[in-house]
Amino acid sequence: MESCGDLFTVEIQAKHESGIALQVIAIEIHRLSFSKKEWLKVETAKDRAFFLPMGASDQPISSPAINPDIANRVYFTLFDEKNLYSYNIEEGTVSVFSSFPNLPRLLPCSPVWVMPDLRFTNTLEEDKSNTGKENDLKVDAEDIDDTSELHLSDLPFDMVKCSTFEKQSVCTLIDPIHGDKYHINLPQELKGGCIVCGSKVGWLLVAVGEKSTFFFNPFTQVILPLAELSGDKPRNFSCIGFSSSPISSECVVIEFDKQMSLEESDGDEFVLESSRLGEDHWDTNFFDDDDFFFNDNSPVFYRGAFYCLGKKGNLGLLKLNDEEEYTWKVLTQPKPPCLSGYHQNFLVECDGELLSVFVGCLGKWIQVFKLNESKMTWIRVESLGNYLLYLSCSSSLAIMAKNSGMENKIYFPIFCGESMVFFSLETKKFHSFESKDIAIDFYSSREKLRCG
Repeated sequence: MESCGDLFTVEIQAKHESGIALQVIAIEIHRLSFSKKEWLKVETAKDRAFFLPMGASDQPISSPAINPDIANRVYFTLFDEKNLYSYNIEEGTVSVFSSFPNLPRLLPCSPVWVMPDLRFTNTLEEDKSNTGKENDLKVDAEDIDDTSELHLSDLPFDMVKCSTFEKQSVCTLIDPIHGDKYHINLPQELKGGCIVCGSKVGWLLVAVGEKSTFFFNPFTQVILPLAELSGDKPRNFSCIGFSSSPISSECVVIEFDKQMSLEESDGDEFVLESSRLGEDHWDTNFFDDDDFFFNDNSPVFYRGAFYCLGKKGNLGLLKLNDEEEYTWKVLTQPKPPCLSGYHQNFLVECDGELLSVFVGCLGKWIQVFKLNESKMTWIRVESLGNYLLYLSCSSSLAIMAKNSGMENKIYFPIFCGESMVFFSLETKKFHSFESKDIAIDFYSSREKLRCG
């Protein structure tokens, strides 16, 4: 689109079902530099706003905007909804406005939780001279020792952070209780645009461009490169994860590439890429399956295998045998616990058991299930006890609550004011620490995209 003499592109990556966009995953804006003859990523647009059309035949428009509550945003709607969405370019957050009865219907067209390794928490120092909510962290890298064991139950709550790359040179850790932000400068290898793909025991799995992948520990500044991907096809993974701490010799990284997928009505073919630290290549495997569709959630490495929760609520199982060969199987049992009505689902290990979480449209309801492995059935969970869950598309984890009032809740990278939004299994409603006992809904919140 043209705006004040400049040319812009706005790309929305969304979760689709039968060709219909149902949920936004990421948004990127680029401006054409005529002098450099290249597209430059837009980090802020404080003097204008972008409005995207409902149909492919309609034209997008841009308008100068002085009001800071309107400017620096992309406005759009999704299929079969009368809600208006607003994407804040600088913050990387999406907000939804309450229903507009007269809004025309859209025709079919087109965030990571981090748990620091306790062996390194002593190296973190908060800048005491900064008393505001924006802080810089001083980090010192140490030699890595894989002899000690990390006990997740010993992890203090305030060391669980929501991680995101707000700018191309900064990793931002967001405190889930108060919303305080802690900024860490990125190593040179990660500057210029990267995506948090997953996290485990304090490590981030980061994709840079179409070929490069790194492990990055924001608490120690250690960066570990994986082999570059081969081929000329654009990177378009729908499921990516790793099995254990990257400093373990058993760690393996897997990436399911949806670039190979056919239309949903024609069945599904996908490619699996896998690699380990120290290897100079990625192994490639092809699988055919017309009954499993990835749902932009993270896999769980559980009892020696990767489990994936599909769009239909079924489980896919990826195993690596003794000959270093992968086998893929879609399980006929358990049956999906929810057949319809949900827009997102998550899989997470909690206290040695697999849990599935299903979220209704705009968070209207949430249901949690536990896998009964002896009968291979899902059992409804009414309480998490002393545990709490952190869920996002990039990573999901469960820990035991250390502070009173934190237990039996599910946290998302969604904010109301400066506080993170959580779902209480006791009240069956969404709350935040700012709202306390007052229930809130997604209309008064904003969601952080591409966080882990």
